[in-house]
Amino acid sequence: MKCCMDIKTLQRLIQAQNLYVLQDTTAVVGDAALFHREDHRGYTTNLAEAHLFTLKEANLCHFERKTDKPHRLGDLIVLSGLSVDVGVLGGSQAQNSRDFESIRFVDNDDEPERPGPR
Repeated sequence: MKCCMDIKTLQRLIQAQNLYVLQDTTAVVGDAALFHREDHRGYTTNLAEAHLFTLKEANLCHFERKTDKPHRLGDLIVLSGLSVDVGVLGGSQAQNSRDFESIRFVDNDDEPERPGPR
């Protein structure tokens, strides 16, 4: 199981145009969206553990189950780091007014990730 990604891997994923994740819009964990886990083994709030789909695969899944919403992985990483505030996705009325903190990714392994400005 993947627990962390280095900055080079994140940069490649951000730039990838055809990598998607599926959000299960029927539930949230706290303020985090749920995504299909790698190899369809349940759900996760961690994008590093989410199953990666092509656009065609994601659209087929969405067609079969309308509550599974495709999102381009690179867009979510840029917005949120490795978890996604469901309010940013517009999935929960209770979360729509919430501000979210963006995470700044750093190259230096000694420097921790820090919340960005609000």
